[in-house]
Amino acid sequence: MIKLLFLFGGIGADIKALKNLGVEVKTIDYVEWKHNRVKAYIAMNPFRYNPPDVRG
Repeated sequence: MIKLLFLFGGIGADIKALKNLGVEVKTIDYVEWKHNRVKAYIAMNPFRYNPPDVRG
């Protein structure tokens, strides 16, 4: 199993590619500043993640 911390993870295409190759992947945390990329990432790589609002 590969455990990953994604900083500026984008839409998560790299994780999806690893999963398609049969590699067991676990996301420890995911950081992205564009909200539409976070939505795409969660759609492609579902896991329990509640994006926090860090603007405050």
